[in-house]
Amino acid sequence: MDLAEALPPEAAIRTLFTPRGGHNGFHGRDGCWGDQLAAAWLRDVVAG
Repeated sequence: MDLAEALPPEAAIRTLFTPRGGHNGFHGRDGCWGDQLAAAWLRDVVAG
């Protein structure tokens, strides 16, 4: 069983595995995609 399978669907955290890794700041062509992903998640939480 891997980490994504070990977490129940109602867990407070989610996993995201990228095809080519993702450490070192999560940089992409449009800036830090890790920050963009976190901001989008927070907008969804606030919107309900």
